[in-house]
Amino acid sequence: MEKSGCLNYVPTTWEQVECKSGVDERRVTYKFNRHVSIFGGEVTCKQQKCPTANDEGWIVNEVMLLHDVPFSDHFRVKLRYQIEKSSLAQNACRCDAYIRIVWLKVKSTNFQLRITRNITDKFTHRVKEIFELLEREILFGSCNSTT
Repeated sequence: MEKSGCLNYVPTTWEQVECKSGVDERRVTYKFNRHVSIFGGEVTCKQQKCPTANDEGWIVNEVMLLHDVPFSDHFRVKLRYQIEKSSLAQNACRCDAYIRIVWLKVKSTNFQLRITRNITDKFTHRVKEIFELLEREILFGSCNSTT
């Protein structure tokens, strides 16, 4: 995660959610570097993972609270990753990522649209970067294990 711009990335261990069978949860904290956010900004989030209906993958839901970012008390960023085995190749997977901004305090419509667009653009770019890094790490790792 450090390579993707997350400084001091600290996840807790996955723990089973008491009232939900098959659902695990953890907390994560980190700080964005200036490349990711001009404000820097700290992040605290709660992640929950559960198996997909067909047990062929995982669904990870994440709720992010941004700190030290203007108007961050007005919204929450929700991410959802659906990770499943790929039918195209063995030992491959497919990951769909979804983003949603939930507004807690109402501002002007133009204000909300502008911030929503900015966050969506930043996180779309960020998720693509993380997947590209992951792909390189996996390919590099498999190349090293065969030599």
